[in-house]
Amino acid sequence: MEDVYYMYAEANLCIEDWYMARYTMRNFSKTFPTSDRAEQAEYEAALCSYRLSPESNLDQSDTRTAMDELQLFLDRHPNTIKKDTCNAMINALRSKLETKAWNGAKLYFTTGKFQSATKALNHFMGDWPASIYGEEAQFLILQSQFLYAERSTLRRQAERYADAIESYFTFAARYPDSARLQEAESFHRKSRLGLERASKESDI
Repeated sequence: MEDVYYMYAEANLCIEDWYMARYTMRNFSKTFPTSDRAEQAEYEAALCSYRLSPESNLDQSDTRTAMDELQLFLDRHPNTIKKDTCNAMINALRSKLETKAWNGAKLYFTTGKFQSATKALNHFMGDWPASIYGEEAQFLILQSQFLYAERSTLRRQAERYADAIESYFTFAARYPDSARLQEAESFHRKSRLGLERASKESDI
């Protein structure tokens, strides 16, 4: 019975029916937990989830499922020879989630929704503090705040230029060697001028 069930599960792998293969490999490991093939079946089930993970522009529910299953496999089998492979797959899946989050946050900027862009990009930086997109995200926060201030009413400009100035100092402190530092300094100068102008006009 065990051999037949495993062969059936393997057949689903062979035809690349990842949903059915995952289901049958999971069931095998649960039905035959003491089998010599139970660990391999658990691994194959998690691998199916990895293969079901879609491109980063699509819904990432399967990606999160794959990460959870690979981590669960590592927790159950801490000495497995597949440890490095599983960790590499988890990192690849995490990068996909990071790219998905980045594209979503950046979209607010590219569509000119600068207030929402600032919030989304700050949220992104909070969730992914070591992101490969971190420098660009921090720069876009500065640029979004400057452009939002430029488009604001006089009554609100001063505080929004002040926000942009603060973001410049954050960017300069985090990325002192950035190729975009000169451009950031330009936004800083313009924000200071805008703040001075808004402050004077509001006093009239």
